[in-house]
Amino acid sequence: MNKRLNITLPEQTARLIDRVAGKGRRSSLINQIRTIDKRRLGKRLGVVRSATMKQVDRAIMISFALIDI
Repeated sequence: MNKRLNITLPEQTARLIDRVAGKGRRSSLINQIRTIDKRRLGKRLGVVRSATMKQVDRAIMISFALIDI
């Protein structure tokens, strides 16, 4: 069973994902990114501070080799 998940990313991150994935393949690429087990995620929703989101963005860019460590 698949569930639809909507996420909001900073524009710069979305552009980088589009560049790596190619036109029309963003969802396929994002589906391959598994940083947390869905069973552990449960029903948690919340707000992430801007500084934390910047760290997440950096980790994503490093994982796609878009920037050096």
